[in-house]
Amino acid sequence: MKKFNLSFLALSLLMVTVSQASDVVSNANDRQSVQITLFEHMAHVSETRSVALKPKMNKALFEDFSPWVDEESFQLTLEDNASGSSIQSIEFISPTSNMQQLLGRYIGKEVLIEKRNEAGHTLEKKNAELIFADSKYAYRTENGIRIDGDVFPTLPDEELAISGRPKISADIESAGGAQSFRIGYVTKGLSWYPRYRVEINEAKKQAELQGWAIINNQSSQAFDNARVAIVAGDIRSAAVAKAPVYAQARMMMAESVSMDSGFQSTGDRQVYNVDKTVSIPYTGVVQLPIVEPKTLPLKVEYEMRGIGNISYQPSSPNDKMPVSAFWVIQQDVKDDQPTPKGIAELFVNEKDRELYFGSVRLEDNSAGDVIRINSGNAFDIYAKKRMLDNNMLAQRLREVEAEVTVYNRKNEDVVVGVYEQVWGDWSVVSSSMAYEKADANSLKFNVKVKAKSETTVRYKVQIKN
Repeated sequence: MKKFNLSFLALSLLMVTVSQASDVVSNANDRQSVQITLFEHMAHVSETRSVALKPKMNKALFEDFSPWVDEESFQLTLEDNASGSSIQSIEFISPTSNMQQLLGRYIGKEVLIEKRNEAGHTLEKKNAELIFADSKYAYRTENGIRIDGDVFPTLPDEELAISGRPKISADIESAGGAQSFRIGYVTKGLSWYPRYRVEINEAKKQAELQGWAIINNQSSQAFDNARVAIVAGDIRSAAVAKAPVYAQARMMMAESVSMDSGFQSTGDRQVYNVDKTVSIPYTGVVQLPIVEPKTLPLKVEYEMRGIGNISYQPSSPNDKMPVSAFWVIQQDVKDDQPTPKGIAELFVNEKDRELYFGSVRLEDNSAGDVIRINSGNAFDIYAKKRMLDNNMLAQRLREVEAEVTVYNRKNEDVVVGVYEQVWGDWSVVSSSMAYEKADANSLKFNVKVKAKSETTVRYKVQIKN
């Protein structure tokens, strides 16, 4: 005799009962329009649906929503309040309890455990025996038993189909006929981040900059022909969309879509409006251009910043101190294109070859700002430091004397900004070259070094603590 799991049977009966009790069931096929506002870690979705209602009272069930939805953000309204219809009551049907029942079937069995960050991206996957499943999960691996609320057991596809998704059940009084509804909600699993390409020419005098918005959809929900607005800048949210208890990791690259060339500043946010509707595939990636290719003036600056404070003594006089190379890109002050924080891929065009120089994280830059990129440590420029004296002249009064030699093995002259951190009330007693007080705790020398040569700066500083 074939055995049935009672919790599975109860869940199936529950879902059948809900469907049979509804006069009208609306799903994604009823969508008339979709508008998506994308933020860095979340999105707001607003969709309209046309639903055929019978006269008088209707029990309507709205389906096909992402399992990542924040149920408290759901809003169901009538598009035409003069239609004679009215919404009497709304109930949100959460899939959480259903999922817990499903997970109950896997107690004592092996499941795939996923560890995710706040954005919903998978950080780690491992197979484990599920021991307990509630608000937190207990599971056993080869390293022992762990209890964790930030991991998500992943179930097979057939189980996901059974588990269902969030639903809205509404009692609607109507005169009958087609009625248009607007449904709005906040969801995680649908987000965006900027990605840039920076290429400098062989002479290191110009940089070409362009950027894309990478829309990452892990919401387990596809959106066809959606109007999309991308918002740069942090957003305040009193209620945060909850992460799902499952997600799939299939990724694909969709066809690029052009962006409107104009940028709109709304409040303290930058909004990028897509000029065409966009279809966002189920668990996929869409790439949209947000910064059209532009050539900008570039200069390379070199900096050496002391390790610790001015009293730092290298363990060996031969210890090399790194010199960082910064690509400084000057945007046109009349330019209206900001560059929100994101990842930039770096390239150098040299002798008709494109050399990849790695990737860096860019901070937010408003329109017209100088973009400053730390491209890494220079290979053929470095420094060495030597402590000459470190005396206590009196109680809380100390005098430090040191020298830094900058070595330039390039075939061109360079200028290196040498910074020393100095804490307390300090003053320069003597210096072998001009200096400046970069800030309250920084002494700076602009050290000029000829090609294939080295230059030494010597200085003495008194410090009151």
